[in-house]
Amino acid sequence: MVGTAVPNVSIPPWDGKERLNVLLIGTDQRPKEGTYNTDTLIVVSIDPQSKQVAMFSLPRDTVDVPTPPGPARQAYGPVYPKKINAWFTSVRNRADLFPGTDVTRGYNGLKAIIGNLYGLDIKYFVEVNFEGFKAVVDALGGVTINVQVPVVDDRYPGDSGNLERIYIPSGIQHMDGAQALQYARSRHTSSDFDRGARQQRVLLSLREQADPQALIPRLPELIQALKKAVRTDVPVDQLDKLLGLASEVDTKDIRSFVFAPPLYGQENLNSPRGYIIEPYVDKIRAAVSTAFTANPADEVLREKLAEEAATVWVLNSTGGADRATQLAAYLEYYGLAASAPRQKPSGGVRPNTTIVVYNGASTKLQGTIAYLEQTFGVTATTKTDSAIRADVVVTIGTATPDLQPPVAP
Repeated sequence: MVGTAVPNVSIPPWDGKERLNVLLIGTDQRPKEGTYNTDTLIVVSIDPQSKQVAMFSLPRDTVDVPTPPGPARQAYGPVYPKKINAWFTSVRNRADLFPGTDVTRGYNGLKAIIGNLYGLDIKYFVEVNFEGFKAVVDALGGVTINVQVPVVDDRYPGDSGNLERIYIPSGIQHMDGAQALQYARSRHTSSDFDRGARQQRVLLSLREQADPQALIPRLPELIQALKKAVRTDVPVDQLDKLLGLASEVDTKDIRSFVFAPPLYGQENLNSPRGYIIEPYVDKIRAAVSTAFTANPADEVLREKLAEEAATVWVLNSTGGADRATQLAAYLEYYGLAASAPRQKPSGGVRPNTTIVVYNGASTKLQGTIAYLEQTFGVTATTKTDSAIRADVVVTIGTATPDLQPPVAP
């Protein structure tokens, strides 16, 4: 039931000083279907002063995204229970939830819920449908991409509706529009981290390779492709300012984040809602808030350690629970599933940190062990004990440094 309509509002123009956040939407628009899913959701965040850029990708299967305050929260509760790629369809015809017309309301709802999740004011959106994306890439003369991991997919949805097999080898590959779309969309034999990273890599490659001189002969074709492919709420009188900012950005210094399991959410393969990703909202918000201040190498390390999925216990031989809790939080910041059980280690107070790897876990946790050894300056030992349910136990000694996670701004 539709209640009282939300007042229609206009978007204040970007002032050129505040952080600019733009939502890039990739849509799977199928012929003869009245609506569609927003399968690609990437927020590009630009600091106009430092010219730093961060890209945040949210997997389409993410559920339980916090609903923004106001009528939407009253309608759906504190979180949206369906997959985030269905939110657009859920709210586009609800004049009581978000301002706008039947054309713009769904996009306003997307900006609101993604902005609420990230703690950002998302100013504009740019939507590209997948068929139009192919036309744009072709109009640009294709795109050259450094394929870091081969893409093999025996269940790729083809244009005819049948499943097809695709294979894209590693190395430098020049792709036409159809191949670039396959590279960006394939999802059946890779992680959501990898898929999100591929989508960001396509966008960055297109940005870096857009040569104005080479584009001049292709302008008519490009303009026609853009008209069919792109929908946006960026005002025409803002284009010069935004394009000027885009030209000043150093694409080699872009911070990249993909909010996928296991670092940023819990994957559930067979839930009553099907395949879903339950997000770690606090971790996502912390990553967004520190995107321009944190060391980019830390994000790479977090992803690597999270993929190994080690369970770590932190015990304190020196007494008191605070040190163990703080150290566990520090390790968790770096992607480890760390906790601080209340049990006391045997043997009394120890001078140095000890690291014990249990029950053969050392064969699958090489990155984790190397990180812990480097962090604490000690060599890990191994032990077999069926009563220990953790992979690694770190025991604090009197000389263990007091490490704490960075405080979010």
